[in-house]
Amino acid sequence: MSVSIVGVGLHPFGRHDITGREMGLIAAREALGDAGIGWQDVQFAAGGSRDSGHAAALVSELGLTGAPFI
Repeated sequence: MSVSIVGVGLHPFGRHDITGREMGLIAAREALGDAGIGWQDVQFAAGGSRDSGHAAALVSELGLTGAPFI
C-alpha cells in the first residue's frame, strides 16, 4: 500500500471572526483545490484537533463519501 499527500491548505494564523471548525474547512478545501480533486475523490483521510472540536465532524460539512477517516 502507498500513501500520497496530493494537496496542502492552510488557514492564515491570527485572530479571525470564525470558528476553528470553519478554519479547518477552509484549509481542507484549499488542499483539495491544490490537489485538483474534489472531496468525493478522496479514498482515505486523517485529521486531528486539540481545541477546535472533533476533526471528523468536518466530513459532514465536506460531504459524506464513505471514505475512512481517522
